[in-house]
Amino acid sequence: MAGALQTAFEGADAVAGFDAAFTAFAATVATGMLPAFTGTPPTAPLGVSTLLLAPQPTHAAAAATFASLIDTWMKTGSATSVPPGTVLTWS
Repeated sequence: MAGALQTAFEGADAVAGFDAAFTAFAATVATGMLPAFTGTPPTAPLGVSTLLLAPQPTHAAAAATFASLIDTWMKTGSATSVPPGTVLTWS
């Protein structure tokens, strides 16, 4: 993930690369759940562009908003136990 984020920030527009880095991270998390669970990563991209639309009053506020975006997005992933098939959201 570090390499993907570095590449994203080397370009003029880091949004697509940033979202791609988090998508790849989530896919790795899902794969790491095997063999006890079948992981399903979030289906939508992180959507960091929505975060960048509204200026934040402080660095702390920006960090909190960013953390909330990532937390909310990660919780849309799921894990299904092998068996009995219980579905849990990522938390």
